[in-house]
Amino acid sequence: MIPTSALDEISCYVPALILRRVTADSGATLAPSVERFPAAVLMADLSGFTALTEYLTRHNPAGAEELTRILDLYFGHLVRVVSAHGGDVVKFAGDGLLALWYGDEAPAVLAQRAVQCGLAVQMMMAPDVWGVSDNGQPPPALKVRVGVGAGMVTTMYLGGVFARWELLVTGPAVLEAGQAEAAAKPGEVLIGPAAWSFVSDACMGSEAAGGAVRLDALLADIPMRALVPPQLQPETVDMLRAYVPKAILTRLDAGQTAWLAEQRRVTVLFVNLPDLRADTPLSHAQSQMRAIQSMLYRYEGSISRLGTDGKGPTLVAALGLPPLSHEDDPERGVRAALDIHNALRELEFSCAIGVTTGMALCGAVGAKERREYTMMGSIVNRSARLMQASATLAQSGRPALLCDAATYQAARRRVPFEPLPPLRLKGVAELVDVYQPLEESRAVVAVQPAPHVPLIGRSREQETLQTALGDLLAERSNLLLLEGEAGIGKSRLLDALREAAQAAHVRVLSGAASPIEKTPYFAWRSIITALFDPQAPANLLGDLAPLSPLLAPILGRDLHETPITAQMTGQMRAENTRELLIRLITQFADQAPLLLILEDAHWLDISSWILLRHILDRVSPLLVALALRPIADLPDEYQRLAYRPHVQRLQLRGLSPEEVGTLIAHRLGVLDVPEPLWRLLAERALGNPFFSEELALALRDSGLITIVDGRCRLAPGAGDLHHVLAAMRLPDTVQGLIISRIDRLSAAQQLTLKVASVIGLSFNLSDLTVIHPVERDHERLVDQLFALQQAGLIAIEGFESELTYSFRPAAACEVAYNLMSFGQRRQLHRQLAERASRPVPARSRPR
Repeated sequence: MIPTSALDEISCYVPALILRRVTADSGATLAPSVERFPAAVLMADLSGFTALTEYLTRHNPAGAEELTRILDLYFGHLVRVVSAHGGDVVKFAGDGLLALWYGDEAPAVLAQRAVQCGLAVQMMMAPDVWGVSDNGQPPPALKVRVGVGAGMVTTMYLGGVFARWELLVTGPAVLEAGQAEAAAKPGEVLIGPAAWSFVSDACMGSEAAGGAVRLDALLADIPMRALVPPQLQPETVDMLRAYVPKAILTRLDAGQTAWLAEQRRVTVLFVNLPDLRADTPLSHAQSQMRAIQSMLYRYEGSISRLGTDGKGPTLVAALGLPPLSHEDDPERGVRAALDIHNALRELEFSCAIGVTTGMALCGAVGAKERREYTMMGSIVNRSARLMQASATLAQSGRPALLCDAATYQAARRRVPFEPLPPLRLKGVAELVDVYQPLEESRAVVAVQPAPHVPLIGRSREQETLQTALGDLLAERSNLLLLEGEAGIGKSRLLDALREAAQAAHVRVLSGAASPIEKTPYFAWRSIITALFDPQAPANLLGDLAPLSPLLAPILGRDLHETPITAQMTGQMRAENTRELLIRLITQFADQAPLLLILEDAHWLDISSWILLRHILDRVSPLLVALALRPIADLPDEYQRLAYRPHVQRLQLRGLSPEEVGTLIAHRLGVLDVPEPLWRLLAERALGNPFFSEELALALRDSGLITIVDGRCRLAPGAGDLHHVLAAMRLPDTVQGLIISRIDRLSAAQQLTLKVASVIGLSFNLSDLTVIHPVERDHERLVDQLFALQQAGLIAIEGFESELTYSFRPAAACEVAYNLMSFGQRRQLHRQLAERASRPVPARSRPR
């Protein structure tokens, strides 16, 4: 039995429109459908919100939280006012809101209720309620614009990919309200022509732009009638969950709705969809939405909102929202935007997309009765502005897709971009640098490669690689397993092995698995491509040529079926594909010693694991090198490989402090680095080469270290080195790697990690138990800490008086701490202070 409280918690994230639909016909909500009905529409939008966002977030790290507090207060009041007047808050739209009046009352009554509500909203906006100040300077004024429309409304229930459904609300009444709101001045209620025809006898108004009427006074009113949501049954919960973002569901399931807010680095996509209109056939609308969902979910992104205003429907999506963040979310966001643009173009639909990357406060805003998950921060507003600017590109026949500088910087090594002239965006004081991502086939500017840094340290590992290479030259086979966390240096070791093999005239074939591409054998695509030209298989495959079409899915190309392959289906086709791959590798290995390299093997599909086992059984001599991250749920096929004879398993650890110093000197291009600096960097990064490099580059780019005459020095006036490093914000690349690991934890484990970060870099079990806001069971807490150890985020530090843990790497403490809102941190710090009944040694904590 689902408790009433659980139903209430889920239903407040869904409009009454869907609640009524679920109650009337639960099965209908999970199929594409369209409804049309008369309604009155109100759109409310905060004027000055973009300027306030820039004002609060430019210099104040708590600005996004203050912004969310204001918005939560605003939406909370707004929801209560709308509900009291009988309106259904259907959509939140950043700083705006869409409400509907529908049902058994006459259109004139519905329209007057909406107008009365609009007037009440303006009365609600008292300056002292919404005023904020920063450094004594007055903030941008906050006022609201209200537009009212009436007429037919069209609702479409679209999507269904991965059981996720979206509600689109559009139609003449919605467009009229949107146009009236856009034309209204701050503090005004503008009534569209159709709505005015219903309420003109009860209102006094003056002519405004676009045929709308400015509300000056009410001459008569009708009694208020509050919205009464339908009574829900427990069996409706699954249907409701289909309309709720996963970020909400994971916290609801863990009982952590009070800990929903997080500071996150996200990549935001605003997608304008001008061809998604009320008169769009349902099948076409469904095709658009499924195309967008498929492209976005392929990169594990999330849809935040599908809304409509005077400019038409807009979809808001993000990469990096819980529980699916990745270290490469900016690249994923760009590729998703390109794929969405291409998919809609193939369907003959147009779109305009803006992409931005940065910090945002992600959480719920609104009232207890009606809330919505949203993202707050300047990058969200800028993404919307870039979407509007990108629409003009379509006129020149170019992809209507623009990215900001942060997205470009994060993705430029893997995606080609073309810089465009800086733009002046509404609400942003300075010019904004913009870039257009390009398809690789259209790229004029090459993707920027990472700088080459020589292999530092790893003498034992290099000796193992050289021994394995010598065995191959002596016609003995070997399997090398290189295991280690991201950034630990697996790829650099493989580069050294590749260079040594080529110098010894050993043939090298390299491939890499992908977290995005799920095609069977995708990791082998570059290997198979290197073996033959699929356009002329008869010259290269010999008697295997009739089987070449079996490789079409792997190569991502069209190859015409032959009489032999045309007859193959199902299991027979799969077995013949594997046999063809084995024979190709065998033929290549017969010509010369062969080194086979597969990177990111933790993402290999099961077909690739099985193929690899067969190749090791049948191809000799052969040297295979696999690089992978330590993941607990690797398939059984990997375990079988790991315990084969002639296997070398190298588990990489961090570099020594001295080696970190040498690495940083090479990366900065200097003769030496001060010893205190490299020792502190090595300690903070736990010897992780990538983390160490990124921290050093962040110090350089922020001006905290300088390079003069080939030597690195702490900048004059930078202060104590310990304080400099403690105050410095972790580079986005490092944060992305750690957050992606945190997001693989359960919601309960994530909260425990955050609570521990408040205590400090090291913490004991008793302190954690006392201040934990949710978990009170000692055994479950120990189980969660064990899971955090398995994830490589903490380690046991001591067993003496009580169990003590420490964050490993130390940067994980800072990342977990910074995921929390400032309010959450204050609450836990207060509890920790109350816990301290006697003086204890101060523990360091992130700032």
